Amino acid sequence: MKLTEGMKVCISVKALQNMENDLLYGLIVPDYYNNTNYYDLYNEGGELACMDGEEVLIDQIGKTLVTFRNDNGDGNIYFSLTHKEAGLAIFQN
Repeated sequence: MKLTEGMKVCISVKALQNMENDLLYGLIVPDYYNNTNYYDLYNEGGELACMDGEEVLIDQIGKTLVTFRNDNGDGNIYFSLTHKEAGLAIFQN
């Protein structure tokens, strides 16, 4: 899939959790709801950036990082993934 700035995509935090390496920027935290295990993604600043399967906007595509914006909450939260991480995590509904 060709990524473009302004494109809406969904993020599989679970796919990131299943990677062999830790995230370069951010942290994945397991969470539980109604006996279901899922994962939340926190950005470098420790803010909840994305829940598993949530739709976000591609804000910027750089040489090494893809920056996303999640505006589903009270304000805009930004987080970045490497191109490899983004390739594993991105899907569209």
